[in-house]
Amino acid sequence: MTMNKTIAAFLVATSLVVQAADRREPTIEELMAVSGIKVGLDKMPAQIATQLFGNMPASTPETARRDLMKGYAEAFPDGAMTVSVTRALKSANGAPRITRLINAATTPTSMKMTALELKEPNEKELRDFAATMQSKPPSRERVAVLKEILDATHAVDIFSTIAVSTSESMAIAASSGCSDDIKSIRAELVSHQPAIREGVFTSMMFSMMYTYRTAADEELREYLASYRDPDVSAFHAQLAKLATKEYLSRWKSFEKTLYRLGGDLSGRSMFAKSCRKTAFLEPTEGAKTKSMDTTALEKSSFSGKDARECLDLADNIKIASCTQKYR
Repeated sequence: MTMNKTIAAFLVATSLVVQAADRREPTIEELMAVSGIKVGLDKMPAQIATQLFGNMPASTPETARRDLMKGYAEAFPDGAMTVSVTRALKSANGAPRITRLINAATTPTSMKMTALELKEPNEKELRDFAATMQSKPPSRERVAVLKEILDATHAVDIFSTIAVSTSESMAIAASSGCSDDIKSIRAELVSHQPAIREGVFTSMMFSMMYTYRTAADEELREYLASYRDPDVSAFHAQLAKLATKEYLSRWKSFEKTLYRLGGDLSGRSMFAKSCRKTAFLEPTEGAKTKSMDTTALEKSSFSGKDARECLDLADNIKIASCTQKYR
């Protein structure tokens, strides 16, 4: 009898352990993985660096190039930004919401869209697709859905903010610290912000049209519906705010390298004449912190290279007319 009780107790205990394992709380790390967000955040610093530093003049000293990339790598170690953002998201989201978010990210449609977003583009397909856009653009209804997905993510806000901040830093560094030039740079950037935003929008719309080119209209509508879910919307708002803040914080530490190199960034001092220097290592508070109220970050914004990179503005001017007609 005692032996039977012992066996029964053992079986009950084992059952409870199994049930507890089945009830294991989902983690934010699992969500970041299944949604593709981790891959996007991991790639983000390198993709932006390509846009910022990929076309430096040939006259730029090799030592300046090396110092620049070394400083950037130190500010953005591989995966460090993802770790920081994930940690912050973990403290802001409980298990019930994470469970709902994982459920939303693992529907057949969401998983198909994530796979498309993470697929590296083929350069020939990109060129062919861009050429086709002019003669055979997608339907107005399809583009409207894609635009609404983009609007729901507010990714344009995020990367416009980053573009303005990084452009200001690069221009100030190249000015060699002339106070008059810095004032002019900041004033000019204010006037150019609408154009910067328009360029980011155009690039991202092209990216989305290419990325989802094989998805059915109904699948896109279903995907859009998932972004309208309150939990999904709230999560992307958190993600956007944290990712933008984390990137700009790390960029701030990189500015010291940027400013030290000064005019070498262009191979010569852009403003070599004698001028009054200013302490530009600390930009104005407005320049440091004033950014658009970013409320979402869409993982597909990071996937791919070339024309799909969100800051690749100039190369996508050719397809601007196509996207503009749907605005």
